[in-house]
Amino acid sequence: MLFRGQNILGYRHYADDVVEYFVQKSIANGIDIIRIFDAFNDLRNLETSVKACKKEGGHAQIALCYTLGEAYTLDYWKEIAKRIEEMGADSICIKDMAAVGALLQAARMVMRARRPRRGAHVFGSGPGVHHGVFAAGVF
Repeated sequence: MLFRGQNILGYRHYADDVVEYFVQKSIANGIDIIRIFDAFNDLRNLETSVKACKKEGGHAQIALCYTLGEAYTLDYWKEIAKRIEEMGADSICIKDMAAVGALLQAARMVMRARRPRRGAHVFGSGPGVHHGVFAAGVF
């Protein structure tokens, strides 16, 4: 399930207990992998969802929104990948929803930024890009 962190499936923030209960019920009803993201890559909005997912025995995958700009250096991606691993996520996904970077380029960026002990995936869609998931590998 694609999960908007503290926003659950919508566009407004919910209290921690609401997020926890929603994750609990989702996993109890058969959702086993939750792909959690925040449009601004603000990991604070993902913490409650990841903890709840792990508590219920689900697979917590954090999706980072891939974008371009001076702030998005290799060091930025390295640091954020490290923080994701420390948070306890089972895998990392790079979301290239605006098709600003090639899927393979994004996958290489993940591989160079940090070799997580868990899986890494790249997901992209947008103008001229087929929907798809590229498995960058399990480390």
